[in-house]
Amino acid sequence: MYSSALNHYGNYLRIFDHKDRNIFKENEEFTSEAKKLIKVRLIQNKFRKGLFDLSKTCAVTGFNSFQFLIASHIKPWAVSTELERMDSYNGLLLTPNYDRLFDRGFISFRPSGEIIVSTKLTKDEEEFFNIPKNLCIQLSSNHNAYLEYHSDVVFKK
Repeated sequence: MYSSALNHYGNYLRIFDHKDRNIFKENEEFTSEAKKLIKVRLIQNKFRKGLFDLSKTCAVTGFNSFQFLIASHIKPWAVSTELERMDSYNGLLLTPNYDRLFDRGFISFRPSGEIIVSTKLTKDEEEFFNIPKNLCIQLSSNHNAYLEYHSDVVFKK
């Protein structure tokens, strides 16, 4: 399924990297590790596109600048199945500050969309990050299983 994309990406990498140097020699074979990294990147890009198909803005702030929004997994990538990793309902678009708070378990959301703030954050930190007290984001029931995992495992009560 990904072999054509892997080959195209491999050809791209052979041409140049971010410092305009060849990464791979012309006849060099990709290692299984290189193929794995390329596949991960392709899955992440598909996941991000899927999130933008659902919403074009940060779930918390409504900010809509594509280049600054992060496709954040609700159930972390490391513990998700391959299908869960690509499921758009296992994610939220967030600005970097809210992505960090969410990933580290300092905020979460109830299935109703209501924000939950960890007691591990001080009042000063809440104010610094400008976390809205009565925020309610729009979610689908398809988010529920992932939110339950986030609330039970990731969120710092």
